[in-house]
Amino acid sequence: MPRQPWLVVVLAFVIATLTACAGLASASTLPVGEEAPNFGIKLGHTTVALHDYRGRVTIVCFWRST
Repeated sequence: MPRQPWLVVVLAFVIATLTACAGLASASTLPVGEEAPNFGIKLGHTTVALHDYRGRVTIVCFWRST
């Protein structure tokens, strides 16, 4: 078996991601076309809100650690 450490890292990442996302199927989702609820975060002295990006493609990534 060839040694490919990057393959082990990729597989570990995929398994961890799938495990973390296992509960998403039971989470409530918005219907297609429904507006996402607004929220904001404070970055330094300014606040950035989701509605500031209305009309643009926006990717929001949430991370959680325990």
